[in-house]
Amino acid sequence: MNVLIDWVAELETGIDEIDKQHKVLVRMINNLHQAILKDETESAIKMIVHDMVVYVQMHFQTEEDLMDKYDYPLMALHKQEHSKFVAKTLDFKEASDRSEENISYKVMDYLQSWLVSHILDTDKNLGRYLLGKGV
Repeated sequence: MNVLIDWVAELETGIDEIDKQHKVLVRMINNLHQAILKDETESAIKMIVHDMVVYVQMHFQTEEDLMDKYDYPLMALHKQEHSKFVAKTLDFKEASDRSEENISYKVMDYLQSWLVSHILDTDKNLGRYLLGKGV
């Protein structure tokens, strides 16, 4: 299978539960990539967007519970990034429901950007903090 993103150690936060959930995001990006290559994007995008909605609800709750429990000092900024992602996800869901042209590419671009900016920066900082707290 031709994957767009391989899960590599650089993506790990050191917090097993968070890393497992991040792997879901990588899998969604790779599934979308495969759907585009196979020209199956209309049906695949609706499933992937649905999965994103489920993902953000579960994953963000996990992170926010940990931030609350361990009094993470950057919690407000981190939650703000989560809120922006949720809003964008809902926009993608609406666009998908309308069968908007090129939505699959927009979703893929956004997910890749999110992976780089949020996981490699924001979530890794959270991971370091939590590891320092003995999580």
